Amino acid sequence: MPHYETVLKKLNMRKIFLFVICASFISSISLAQQNNAADKNKIIKEQAGRPDVPGDLFMEVGFNMLQDNNEWESKFWGSKIFNMYYQYDYNLGDSKLSIHPGLGISTQKYAMDTSTLAYLPDANGDFVVQTIRLDSVFQNANDFVKSKIATTYLEIPLELRWRSLKYDPKRSLKIAVGGKIGLLIDSKTKVKYEEFGEKKITKQKEDFGISKFRYSVYGRIGYGNAYLFYNYNLSTLFEKNEGPNNTEMTPMMFGFALSLF
Repeated sequence: MPHYETVLKKLNMRKIFLFVICASFISSISLAQQNNAADKNKIIKEQAGRPDVPGDLFMEVGFNMLQDNNEWESKFWGSKIFNMYYQYDYNLGDSKLSIHPGLGISTQKYAMDTSTLAYLPDANGDFVVQTIRLDSVFQNANDFVKSKIATTYLEIPLELRWRSLKYDPKRSLKIAVGGKIGLLIDSKTKVKYEEFGEKKITKQKEDFGISKFRYSVYGRIGYGNAYLFYNYNLSTLFEKNEGPNNTEMTPMMFGFALSLF
């Protein structure tokens, strides 16, 4: 009997041991699944620390250049851009691709070295946009600080975006391509100069033959919330036959973009 009881005790101990091992294993799997689900929900909810607002708010800063510009000498460092866009998210099923329509404001400054734009009569007496030297307009000025053309467009972007980690945008590589259409809402020239020791600023608000509508394509690549972008206009800066000496010029932009949320 003692031997039989010892065997029973050993068998019971083995059963208890196996039960504990199985229970621990099942509990570990269940806890891991719960943690993974919780982490996934947390990432989706927090969207890498961003507020609970759908879509993205982009801020872009950078520079612009003019292709086929034979009218004036440009200043690169003064030719700046500042854009703000809101874009909504539409995920394409379970893939890492998404579509992003949006709305935004795009502002450009084209810095000119010694020139500005003005409406002047041509040989037929018609007033047309012409490029003129600053010293021919401001004859008493002894120093010209800056001369710029400024434009503001209301734009509608649409882009296709890919990200390496679908549920973790903060640690994702992102690549986007898209297009924009824009409506001109403001255009003007600005000249800052010094005359008789006094600093003066002259602004002239006209359309200057600048394109009312514009079309462009762009690309963006980045990690997390930071991007580099390049934008190429499919339309010209000036309307056909309305720019100075019928020039048209093609703008391009590049710079740094940041997703604010």
